[in-house]
This record gives sequence, C-alpha cells and structure tokens, in this order.
Amino acid sequence: MDRGSNGGSPGSRQPSLDSVCSSSTSRSDRSLQNRGPSISSEQTSNSDLSPQLRIKGKPAKLFRDSEKDDIELLPKEVVQEVGKDVTYICPFVGALRGTLTVTNFRLFFRGIGRDPAFVLDLPLGVVSRVERISGASSRGDVSYVLVCKDVRTLRFVHKQPDDSLQKSVFEVLTKFAFPISNSLPLFALEYNQVFPENGWKVYDALAEYKRQVCPTRAGGYLGQRSLRAVRLVPRCASRPDRKKDLVKLQAGEYVSLGKVESSLKNCPLIDNICAYANSCQNYIISFVVPNQKQLTEVAKKHGIVGEWEELCNNAVLEQEVLKAIKEVASTNKLQRFEVPLKVRLSSQPWTPETGLVTDAFKLKRKELQRHYFQDIERMYGAK
Repeated sequence: MDRGSNGGSPGSRQPSLDSVCSSSTSRSDRSLQNRGPSISSEQTSNSDLSPQLRIKGKPAKLFRDSEKDDIELLPKEVVQEVGKDVTYICPFVGALRGTLTVTNFRLFFRGIGRDPAFVLDLPLGVVSRVERISGASSRGDVSYVLVCKDVRTLRFVHKQPDDSLQKSVFEVLTKFAFPISNSLPLFALEYNQVFPENGWKVYDALAEYKRQVCPTRAGGYLGQRSLRAVRLVPRCASRPDRKKDLVKLQAGEYVSLGKVESSLKNCPLIDNICAYANSCQNYIISFVVPNQKQLTEVAKKHGIVGEWEELCNNAVLEQEVLKAIKEVASTNKLQRFEVPLKVRLSSQPWTPETGLVTDAFKLKRKELQRHYFQDIERMYGAK
C-alpha cells in the first residue's frame, strides 16, 4: 500500500494514484471498482460473487448507503462505526478526504473527489499499535496514527463527535483492533466460509512424490506428514525417532524402542512397558508393569494363587504376557526383531517418586537400566 519513494530526481515520474491504490486494494475490492458504484445486493447474483463471499449458497450482504460507495462484507463481518468526514494523510498524494468504515475485521477508507477513487482496505490483524497524536487543532479534530506490523504508519484526522456519549472512530478502532484485550471473539472463529471442496483431499502426497520421481512405498520409503516440511523417511520408521531411542542390533537391524513401546501399550495386560536392547544381542527384552485386574484373571484361569508380587514372579504368567505381546505386535505389524522375546513383570508401578519416570511419566531409561540390571543380565543369559 504505502510504499516509500525511490528517492529519484525531481524530474523523475512520481508513482500514480492507481499504483498506490492497487497494492492496498484486495481482489474483491478491485472487482467492485470495475463493476461500478451502482451495484446493490438485489442486483448481485450468487454466481457473480467469489466463493469466499458465499454463505451456504446465498450471496453476502452488501453495506449500502446512498451517500457512499458499497463495501462488500465477509460472512459474519459487521460494520461497527462509520466516519463520514475523515482525512487520510497519504505520504504520496497528501491529504485525502473520504469515508472511513470500521468493521469487526478491517478498516476501509474510500476517498472522495478523485477519479479513480482512492481505496485503502486494511485488515485489523496487521495493526500493532494505535496512538493518538497530541496537540489537536482548535476545531476539535482528533488525530491518530496506526502502526502496522509491516512497518507502515497510517495517519487519520477526523472531527470529534458532537455527542459526548457517542464513541469516536478512534475508540471503536482501538477496541476491535485488539479483540483479546477487550474480551471480544476473534473474527477468524466467527467466519463461516463455505469452501467448494475439502482442502484435506486436494493434495495427494504419493502422487506428488511420483511427479518428483521420488521413491514411494514400493521403493522402501513413505511420506511423513507429521513433519513441518514434507520429506521422505525410511519405511522402517513410522515417525522421526530420537537417537537415544534407536538401537542397532547385532545383525544390523535398527530398533526404535519408542515405537515398540507405543505399539505394545495397546495390550490389555500392560499398564506400562519399557523396551531394552543390547547392540551385542540379536533380540530385545522388556520390563512390564502389568494390569493387576487383567493379570489376576489370567492367573485364576490357570489356577495360580498368591500375592501380587508372587504373581509377577510366576514364569507361567510371564509366558502369558509374552503371548499377548506377540498378538498385539502382529496386529500392529511390528517386525520380527521388534518383538521382545523375554519379559520381566514389575509388581511396583513406575511413578515419579520411584525415580524411574519423569513428572510427565516419561521413561528414564538409564534409571530403569540400573534398576533392572540383574534382570537384564539374566534375560540375556550372562554368566
């Protein structure tokens, strides 16, 4: 909109009013100018309006007044205040008189007495500060500056309302430019735009990979949509894994411990699980906090009785838990080397007080490794 001059010589051509207006006028405003000021809501059909101005098949309402030009309102956009005698101090062409309209979404200024008309369409979201300029004139004019986030400064001058109880454009503008500070709803949450097609179905990731001649699932790679930037990751990794969660086994396979744990937590016999892998071994093991109710029912089916700690140390129940783990692993399509072959049942839950998990109940792998050191040696068959 308000772009600074290039600092050329006095004889150089100054920017025309059209070029000044074009950068600050939205696409809908330019189309409105082309159609002329005589357009009304009765003359506008649904097909003439752009998709962004349609509400469930009905044309958007137009703000109409015989003394000023039309302004197209977006869905749920409401005019809050209109200043009929406002002066905009333009850095290119000087002072411009016109009409200033403030809605709950934008500031709209249209100059009068010029052909073509000067139009300034500014969303209130780009306003970072509104400042009143001190030293008002003796006529009671109100002068203020809008400081925008793109380093533009817009200055307006208008007369103070005769009615002391009537809010000025400055007060209304200050209120709706900062809705959160004034306990107002955000316009984006009230905007009911109806899109012609579902945006989630427009982009086909695999088709785009093929267009870019990138390997797809058949080539061993797949798209990872959870990343900020789309990229290709190995098929064996379902998400970007942390280095400390990746372990290379003796046979060269890489195991994501976090992936194994998140998949096996779906097992009804498991309340919590920690997978462990040794790079000198070709299989992984796990430590499990079993679900007491589910494990007790399994023990009753096998005629096993005893205290909770005795049930957790029972070899038959360990095999039952391993059996359930293999079933869940098969359902989640884990690789053979990602399935724990041995398990250690813990009778004590892992809480932040035990020091085995964080306050957010994330596993502390080093502490768990030290806590179950003897069980690790036993399950890996160390002598």
